[in-house]
Amino acid sequence: MGRTLHYKMLGDKLPGEAQENKLINLSESYNTKFNWTCENVWLSSVDYYPNWNFFPKDIEVEKVWDRINARYDRYLRQGLSRTEIIKKMDEDGLVYMDKKESLSGFTKTGGNELNAHTVIYFIAEASRIFPNRIFTLYDEGDALYCSLLIKNGRAKPDLKSMESSLEYWRDKDYLHDDGLYDVTNAEVYYKSLFKLKPSWSSISDFIRPMTKSGKPKQAKTQVLELNEISSLHDLLDDFLANERKETEKFYDDVKQFPELEMNK
Repeated sequence: MGRTLHYKMLGDKLPGEAQENKLINLSESYNTKFNWTCENVWLSSVDYYPNWNFFPKDIEVEKVWDRINARYDRYLRQGLSRTEIIKKMDEDGLVYMDKKESLSGFTKTGGNELNAHTVIYFIAEASRIFPNRIFTLYDEGDALYCSLLIKNGRAKPDLKSMESSLEYWRDKDYLHDDGLYDVTNAEVYYKSLFKLKPSWSSISDFIRPMTKSGKPKQAKTQVLELNEISSLHDLLDDFLANERKETEKFYDDVKQFPELEMNK
């Protein structure tokens, strides 16, 4: 639960090993350089999970991962890449290598707009590793003016995704009542983009500029008691409202969108 940015590389051709290693290095660089209050970024087409048949049946899960991590670190010290290490551990029988069908991921940022903007630039930089491929990027929050297609660091509106949003918003009065989640201005902006059909341009054209210096809160896990389950809907509404208020600390007005010059 919580505001999330979703990203994916279109097409079914997965990265080669050299590209995979660049993605891992980029992910680790962003995760080290920036302070993340909820989730960080990670983009890879290769993952792994324990081969439980390799370990004693009564072994604790934590000890399984301790052994896997120790083997991983040993191979890392030998100079192997992450992909090479996973292949090696698969051959050793410790893990199963999981080769994904697509290159995709998501990052929960909650109301931390500093993290949300960092995710956007992470995907823009990742797209330069694959200059001829297109990434999609969708933000459940307000850091982007619209869903994007990103190619080699440049962007344009994802009209297909926006069309789905317009259809969903169409007959919902609570999204047109000047309340917290009013989308009236977003609809006007989207419809203008449909008429303009912009070509590839700077990604900054579609990023809402932060104009205030808010202080992000560290995300906390909330444990619900059994007697609170009946009020889960109200708790969720309060959570989302508070998250939106955190977002608003970074912007002048999250309901404002750029005015576009229409061709006459």
